[in-house]
Amino acid sequence: MCGSFATPAHAALALLLRQQQAPRISTHMDPNDKETPGKLRNWLEEEDLLLFRQVCAHTPFLRKHGAVSEAWETVAAKVARSEKVARSEKVARSEKFARPASDGKKAQNRFLSLLDKHRQFNNDSGRKSGVAVKHTERHQLLDELVELVDSNVQKKAVQAEEERKKRKEDEAKSAQACEAAMVSLGKRTSRDRSPERKEKRGKLSNMLALMPTDTDKEIAFKRDKLNLRRQEIEMTREEQETRKHQFQMQLEDRDREREHQRRGREADREERLQLAKLEMEKTMAVLQALVAKRD
Repeated sequence: MCGSFATPAHAALALLLRQQQAPRISTHMDPNDKETPGKLRNWLEEEDLLLFRQVCAHTPFLRKHGAVSEAWETVAAKVARSEKVARSEKVARSEKFARPASDGKKAQNRFLSLLDKHRQFNNDSGRKSGVAVKHTERHQLLDELVELVDSNVQKKAVQAEEERKKRKEDEAKSAQACEAAMVSLGKRTSRDRSPERKEKRGKLSNMLALMPTDTDKEIAFKRDKLNLRRQEIEMTREEQETRKHQFQMQLEDRDREREHQRRGREADREERLQLAKLEMEKTMAVLQALVAKRD
């Protein structure tokens, strides 16, 4: 009945109220935009799609602790350097994606917000009832990312539980070891203080008192044995020195013999050269005499 009495003014007012109450995730506009400086604007679907592609490519949520923020900064920079993005006619901006390249926290917040909305969409009663949904690239990427994020969360939960169990087991083992050590120490102390233990100590002392003579004999025997071994080593060293000296003398004799033979060969060669020279001179003299007779 209220709808039948609604006027155009009432409808416009209701639409304005719904727009004001709707959640908006906004970022500052490009400072170079002169038409609406400092104005906030919503993310475009094309920009969300670029964000999903880069998140799929880099998976920053899978990084180790301490590297997550850096990975999100990389994703934001990749999105900011992407190729031209189609713009809505309602937003007058340049053709390039002008969001800050270092705004990794904003990109992460946007991604997590869209991921939660997609989970709600998947759990919606209309979706469960078999309502046909158009599977665009956006939906496919979100399905994959939801699966990756949930799988990573489960994996970390399992690892944390295993670490907790292992830590608990280690603490239990340490406690048992300490308890066993304390019990053993208590038993040993009580045994040391018992009369039987004191009696055994007395017997052992008496036995040790009777042993010095045998011990002195053993020490003397070992000393004599060590002296003999030292003498054998000295004799062996002297024999080695003698053999070394003899071998050195043999080498020197051989060197002298080789030198003597070398000098003898040089003398013979010099003598043969002198004889050959004399023969050559005689031959030349005969030839010169024959030539002189012919002339």
